[in-house]
Amino acid sequence: ATCCYCCEGRSATCCYCCVGMLPGVQLVVTVVWVCCQEYNLLFEGAGTGPGEKTLEDKFFEYEVKLNMNAFMNQFHFGVFYAYVKLKEQECRNIVWISECIAQQNRSKIDNYVPIF
Repeated sequence: ATCCYCCEGRSATCCYCCVGMLPGVQLVVTVVWVCCQEYNLLFEGAGTGPGEKTLEDKFFEYEVKLNMNAFMNQFHFGVFYAYVKLKEQECRNIVWISECIAQQNRSKIDNYVPIF
């Protein structure tokens, strides 16, 4: 029997949620880091430095990638959802660029999330 949703039949000490070592949000991030290999690249490249992308930016880029892949299949309603989400990202990009111009901070104007 598994002790939590992320173990999937492994031993009871395979992850931090089973051992109970980390509290709160750090626990969730660690569980995702350990159990979900597809998110490891998002966590590894994230930073807060001037040239680095934040974790939020990495998640937005991953979401854009998933929504773009929705257009590769036919005959499903996911295309409509992906279109709306890509339009939302486009609006966020326009707001980002306009805020950079309004604040006279043109050095960060290229930090938007490209869609296509």
